[in-house]
Amino acid sequence: MPASFGLVPELTKRIKDKRLRYKAYQERSTEALNDFKNKLESCFYKDHLLSKIY
Repeated sequence: MPASFGLVPELTKRIKDKRLRYKAYQERSTEALNDFKNKLESCFYKDHLLSKIY
């Protein structure tokens, strides 16, 4: 879906073909979620529940 509430970045270019646009939404969202997951995992120590907040 299009970016709402600033949760994910806007697409860099306009895509008229609906299938290609939805594919771009999917890729953008997957990348944003993977970035978040990596940041979250890097905050946790191996055997501790303590975390750093960025």
